[in-house]
Amino acid sequence: MEKEIMKRLIFVLTICMALVACDIETSGNGDLDGFWQLRQVDTLATEGTTDMRQSMIYWAVQNRLIEVRLLENEESNGTGYLFHFDRTDDQLNLSVPYLHLRDEPDEEVIDLEVMRPFGFDALQQSFAIKCLDNDKMILETQYLRLHFRKY
Repeated sequence: MEKEIMKRLIFVLTICMALVACDIETSGNGDLDGFWQLRQVDTLATEGTTDMRQSMIYWAVQNRLIEVRLLENEESNGTGYLFHFDRTDDQLNLSVPYLHLRDEPDEEVIDLEVMRPFGFDALQQSFAIKCLDNDKMILETQYLRLHFRKY
């Protein structure tokens, strides 16, 4: 009987030590985390709308990084840009982008023109979060409104 109690005690202590040793890290990003497809861009000044569903522009959000990527086709890795970001309830602020080359060191982007096709009008971009739930996200700058759907 004493051996059985000792075995159980050792088992319980082992489980407790394993649980204490584990860190569970969550990003706290809520619905923002995930894989988003750019579906539509609205130009606020002209009220024009551009259908972006075929553009294959995607945002991947995890922890404190956003990767914006243009896929040339379904098999390619495409061209990607990395940002650090800060988020409040209604604001998403992205740092200066870096061209993400996968097998080479990342390069800071200094030309805004390469970022314009992705819906950026500044290298350090701030977006107002107009809608964010498990299925869709709408971000807005002074000039543009970006509509996304979540995968």
